[in-house]
Amino acid sequence: MKILIHLDGSPLCWQALRAGATLARRGGFPLTVMTIRPGTLAEEAPPPFGAEVPREDWDRLPPGLVLLTHAIPFLEDCGVVNERVTALRLREGEEDCWFFHLGRPDGGTVVLRVDFGPLLSTLLERFDPHDPEQLLVLSDPGRRGLHRLLTGNLAHRVALRGYVSVLVVKGVAAVDQRVILCLDGSPASRRAWPFLEALLPVLGPRVDVLGVRVVRGGRLLQDPCEPCARQARDRLRATGKTSDAIIRQGPEAGQAIREEAGAGALVVMGDSSRGDLERLWAGSVPLDVLEQGHASLLLVKMPPGAGASPPVQDGIRWD
Repeated sequence: MKILIHLDGSPLCWQALRAGATLARRGGFPLTVMTIRPGTLAEEAPPPFGAEVPREDWDRLPPGLVLLTHAIPFLEDCGVVNERVTALRLREGEEDCWFFHLGRPDGGTVVLRVDFGPLLSTLLERFDPHDPEQLLVLSDPGRRGLHRLLTGNLAHRVALRGYVSVLVVKGVAAVDQRVILCLDGSPASRRAWPFLEALLPVLGPRVDVLGVRVVRGGRLLQDPCEPCARQARDRLRATGKTSDAIIRQGPEAGQAIREEAGAGALVVMGDSSRGDLERLWAGSVPLDVLEQGHASLLLVKMPPGAGASPPVQDGIRWD
């Protein structure tokens, strides 16, 4: 699993940094921390490349690099970098970026980089569209409804148009909160299971499974595949997690998920992989949970061309 954390300088982005760095330390995953500046690299005065910049001089660097240096105390506190960083050696990348490395206790490095260009496309260029083992971690300020769509909220845009799995952090300790895996036997929910299974060793002790019966006008519109939920619960318990299978009922799946999660959970969902126009016309339960909910969300996506899981996978029957 390769993790990239996006920093935008907002108060909540430091919680996203802490969540992603904690996952990287626990799992030994490669980690990159990135911020993006508008415009081009040529529009900002270059920093002193090659020379060591002592800690007391970091606030004199260009704005993007200053933001990255503010991340270093969080990385030190999480234990993902060596105990205390005293100096940086800055480099200029072949792409439109500046970067530096920090040593890790396990002998590896953390990459911190400033890129220049349009926000969404520059961010997504950092990911291999054919690699399913990638995770983008970013923050989201929470519920803002139509204003979110009109202002081009990054979490919404990545969820709608990106092809990388994304952890949207909305609160403190996102990776140690109660996890709620949403399963209904659909191809989308099949995508969520193997990705979550790879992260189970680095998440908190409780992972519940949620299915929703969508009932409108007394008519059942969607079956949550209760056997699937129970089998997933049993598989989770076999890994040492505390887990219950929960079945809720209501007119809207998104509303039921939001009510179950509240603000103190990490919701895990698979992406439907529908096209943009179809999502805007028919709606999307993950986007509804992202837009209206207060819980952090792990939205799992598959690369283009990757197939859905078979009806039976890892002992869980999906039909």
